Amino acid sequence: MGRIASGFDRPEGSSVQTHLKAILQEPRLQVIRVADSDTNRAQSEAERFGVAARVMSPQDLLAESMDVLCIASPDGTHLDYLRAIEGKVHVVLCEKPLEGRLSDRLEVLADFERRGLTLAVHHLRRWIPNLGQWMARARAGEFGRVLSGTGHYTRGLRHNGIHAFDLLAGFIGAEVAEVRPIGEGIADREADDLTRSLMMTFRTSGGNVPVMLHGVDGRVQTVFSLDIRFEKARVLVYDDAGIRAELHRPCELPLEQFAPELRAEVTFHDDPPQLMAAVWRNIADHLECGTPLACAGREALAGYDLADAVERGLAA
Repeated sequence: MGRIASGFDRPEGSSVQTHLKAILQEPRLQVIRVADSDTNRAQSEAERFGVAARVMSPQDLLAESMDVLCIASPDGTHLDYLRAIEGKVHVVLCEKPLEGRLSDRLEVLADFERRGLTLAVHHLRRWIPNLGQWMARARAGEFGRVLSGTGHYTRGLRHNGIHAFDLLAGFIGAEVAEVRPIGEGIADREADDLTRSLMMTFRTSGGNVPVMLHGVDGRVQTVFSLDIRFEKARVLVYDDAGIRAELHRPCELPLEQFAPELRAEVTFHDDPPQLMAAVWRNIADHLECGTPLACAGREALAGYDLADAVERGLAA
């Protein structure tokens, strides 16, 4: 039970920004166990939300059987918890980022598949309505050739930059031809996870694509944005008083010799915040009738493949 489990929410009000409150919003789900290395804190949070659940240690919880296990612990603990799951579980929802080497992540995924467990990684923006369809349309070529990408993020290339990598991998892929650092890294969260600015060149079927990722000092401002331009579309995912997303499509201009202009066709604004509730509604739908989970299985690891490729490029 890290902060994303319950710490960003109050029991009252329409805002849903944590796992515990989102589960309580979903009538098909019930919280039966909560765990934390500090059991007093877990008990206090359960009582604050009026949850009559058994409180236990993380190790004991990992031996329990249940429909869904949510790992909402701090960075650096996720892979060990995934490896330690002993109980019969249908879905494991794990917070980002997943640490470890590619072989470590694939080993856990293969073990889950053998045991019939589904791994979903909680990159919240993946649950934006229809975002998965936008990715599929982009990969199918409906949006045309990828032209460029630009992003901004704060607080660590792995910790928060992974949100950009996850979306870039979903829309463009994880093949990187070149990575060039720009300026010095910023220690705005952890000294061993600097916020870096990078120029990346992606290999795609339509040729090489430049993507600029700007690292911003999170002690100065909080920002996330990603802007991907295609020949026939533009996708924007950004934060502005809540998570927003836009899909732009071509509109012919009444001017001869001018190419079409891209204009917003679909817009989304998570205000008041409800995306977390959509995550747990998707999980309930999956358990009840097999609805596919967003950001699950091998697809959920593609952003980490890209992050690994970028770090290899920086070290070269």
